[in-house]
Amino acid sequence: MSSSVSDDHPKEMLLFSVAQDVSDSMRAKVREFILNLALMKRWLIGPPRFVNVRDEPLDTSRGDMPVEILGGCLEIYSARPPWTLPREIDRVHLDEVTGLAAALCEFSREHHLTFEFELDGTFVGAITNGRMDECLSEGLLGEWKRQLGT
Repeated sequence: MSSSVSDDHPKEMLLFSVAQDVSDSMRAKVREFILNLALMKRWLIGPPRFVNVRDEPLDTSRGDMPVEILGGCLEIYSARPPWTLPREIDRVHLDEVTGLAAALCEFSREHHLTFEFELDGTFVGAITNGRMDECLSEGLLGEWKRQLGT
């Protein structure tokens, strides 16, 4: 079995973002946390990247408010049908995402934050005050582990 993927293999974006209002000092702490994560190890495609985007509403007359996305993103190879990955590559990604979630649990607990996760725009779970919800622990990570037989 090959342990590489073709250059044209599609990738997906795992976004993890703070799901509450934060202060400027907390923005700096989140940024520092993401930058430190990036340096912790060698990542398969690339390290998590810091994200801080503010989307302004097109029409404020209806009371629409700006939306801030503060957190990070990690690129992973797609394993959604019809795409498959070599087991070794899929296992590395699972380890990366599991380690990322564990680090976010600790940061979330320490700073009383909630992080929400999206995989290519689809909600896949949350971490609140250091605890993964069932969507993340069983739905994403648990199912991924079951698919790999671990």
